[in-house]
Amino acid sequence: MSLTGGSCHYLRVLTATLKGLLEQEAWPHEPLPEGGGFRIVIREGTGRWPCMAIFNPPEDRLVIYGVCPFVVPAERRAPMAELITRANFGLPVGNFELDLADGELRCRTSIDFEDAVVDAKLVRNLLYLNVALMARHLPVIEAVLAGAAPLEALAQLGP
Repeated sequence: MSLTGGSCHYLRVLTATLKGLLEQEAWPHEPLPEGGGFRIVIREGTGRWPCMAIFNPPEDRLVIYGVCPFVVPAERRAPMAELITRANFGLPVGNFELDLADGELRCRTSIDFEDAVVDAKLVRNLLYLNVALMARHLPVIEAVLAGAAPLEALAQLGP
């Protein structure tokens, strides 16, 4: 399955492609109330977290947000900001974001479809990359929440 620019067409293809992937993985999901994406519950290893796949037709983008299943308390936001800054450095695709105002922590991966032909494999890779990043980093994030220093926590990831 492939798609080219054209918001209506790519929205239909993205919806069908993502719905198929989510059903294949047996990840609970529901359409976003405003349309243009899905709210997903990811279960990977021992972790479980919410995820959102958002289609943005005006900009021809698909954005995947893996949302940490907890809020970073105010007193742990500075160490968490250090952790995600260090974790982001060198990531070839995707990044972690921390809202310093409310403590929401999430992983973002995205792709721009403008003037492109995109197939289901690219959509699958984008979703699975987000899940892999969250699954790999969630224990480190939890360690920093529990009081570990960011560098010590990152050492858990290995090379």
